[in-house]
Formats: sequence, structure tokens, C-alpha cells
Amino acid sequence: MSGGMATDLRGFVYPLASVQHRYQWQLDILQGKLAAVQAELLAEQGRLDELKQQMAVQAAHISKALQQRMNPLVHQRSIAYLVQCNGQIQEQEQRLSLLAEQRQEIRQECIKQQQRLELTEQHRLRCLEDYIAVEQVRQSNEADGDWIARSVWKERMDAPQIHVMPKLEGKA
Repeated sequence: MSGGMATDLRGFVYPLASVQHRYQWQLDILQGKLAAVQAELLAEQGRLDELKQQMAVQAAHISKALQQRMNPLVHQRSIAYLVQCNGQIQEQEQRLSLLAEQRQEIRQECIKQQQRLELTEQHRLRCLEDYIAVEQVRQSNEADGDWIARSVWKERMDAPQIHVMPKLEGKA
């Protein structure tokens, strides 16, 4: 604001306020979805780590047992377990990949929504600047009008008073 006048912003109404609020709500919803997917991704990553750990323990056990002349039936079951673990690991990695894709899509939606919200805020600020400019012109015009009115009043008060003498009837 320029000049010494403060502008009362209570009269400012942003015509797209409802749109701006809706954009904010949509962004909040998207951010909630993103947080949920991120949490799920972390949980699934933990599950994958567990599966890999179980497989590593079983593989170490099999390796140790082979050195001790393991029973062929136990060896066959152990290999089947490792194959099953490997299949579970692959499925888990696919789940993680899908979740990572979903997270990326939601992130992109969040970015687009944030951009919409920022553009709306920029528009609101331009409208506010326009309102302030118009309001300052109005206030300036009002102050000028007040000054002119006071000047006229002061001139009348400072002017010498001319008294008109009443006519006297009957005397000549």
C-alpha cells in the first residue's frame, strides 16, 4: 500500500474462494492417500526384508547340512521351501513395484493440485491488489471531498458578516 492510508480489507470478497477451498480440500485428500500408500509401501518393504532374511537363514542351514551329509528327503523339502520363498519374494517385489507406481501417480496428482492451488492464490492476490487500488482511490476522493467541504465551510465562517439592517417603517 502506498500513501499513508490504511485500506480496510473487510469489504474484499474473492469470487473464486469456493474454488480455492475445493482445491485445498482435494490436495488434502491426495496427501492423505499419498501418506497411506507410503505407509503401505514401508510395511510391504518390511515384509520383503523378512522374506529375504528367512530365505537367507534357510539357505545357510541347507549349506551347513549339505556338509554333514543331509538326508535326501530333508534336502528336497529344504529346496522346495527355498523355491517357495523365492516365489513369495518375487510376488512381494511385484507388489512393491505396483505400490511405487501408485505412489508416483499420486505424487504427480499432488503436484498438479498444488500448482492449481498456487495459481488460484496468485489470482486472489492480484484481485486483492486491484481491490486495494480501487479502495485507495475511493478513500482519496472521499478525503478530497471532505477537504473541499471543510474549506468552503471555513471560508464562510471567516468571511466578514454583513448585517442587513431592517427597514424602519414610518420614519423618513
